[in-house]
Amino acid sequence: MKTFFAIIAFLLSSVCYGQGDASIKHYQKNWSTDSLPLPCDRFDAQDLLIPIPDSIYNSGTISVKKFRLNGMKAFNYVLKFENDTVQSIVFEVKGKKRIEKLYLLDTKIMDQKEKSESCIPVSLLFISGRKATFKIGPIIPDKNK
Repeated sequence: MKTFFAIIAFLLSSVCYGQGDASIKHYQKNWSTDSLPLPCDRFDAQDLLIPIPDSIYNSGTISVKKFRLNGMKAFNYVLKFENDTVQSIVFEVKGKKRIEKLYLLDTKIMDQKEKSESCIPVSLLFISGRKATFKIGPIIPDKNK
């Protein structure tokens, strides 16, 4: 009888612990894309070299060493996603022309703020000499206010 209860307790505990979050960390050397996913957009891993199964992982981090967006070269691209939605994006560029393109990208993101009320993408641009870091994250408005 004790062994029966021990087996039941073991099975219940293994089922409870098996319900935890599954996260993936994916690294890719280079990636080229035409559109930048914004926070609160649905995460789509179709362009990645390693396909990420949707049913297994509900969060993760994707790191890309060399990134190309519409012909613009960038590096150290990091995308974080959770529950099939993009949470944050960070990447870096070098050069004055690429920094000017980031300003244009920043204005496009500002236009996105006006379209959505449930989740607003916010971008930050840090410039240090010829190098710039571009961060995009979400602001989720409080519905109680």
